[in-house]
Amino acid sequence: MDAPGAPEALEFDVNQTIAGIRYVFGTECSYRDSRHWDIWDSAGGKWVETNVPCPPVSSRKWHHLVWHFERVGNQAHYIGVTLDDTYTVVDKYFDPQKFGKAGISVAVQLDGDHKQTPYKLWVDKLDLIHW
Repeated sequence: MDAPGAPEALEFDVNQTIAGIRYVFGTECSYRDSRHWDIWDSAGGKWVETNVPCPPVSSRKWHHLVWHFERVGNQAHYIGVTLDDTYTVVDKYFDPQKFGKAGISVAVQLDGDHKQTPYKLWVDKLDLIHW
């Protein structure tokens, strides 16, 4: 990222729909509000703050981010997150939501601040690994 002080938040999501049930693994690093990771509660339709810190990363340097999550029974389970070799447990479960079409998607979203201060984020080697 070229300007770590610019974003409101950085969002990284995986959405999976199976048999009309949508599992949203929504995560965002909330730079402006809490400076913690927030996760998406699909059934509640809201962001939930975790106890996991998410400080702004250094400028123009590669960082390694890995989210660990799974479907357990009929719930989305946020297991933990690794940022630059530091792993932190999240261990939160949320119910899914009803949704029509089957599929899977991966998304990165750059959320601007109230002034829409410009910034750039480079993403390399984005992988979704499943088994």
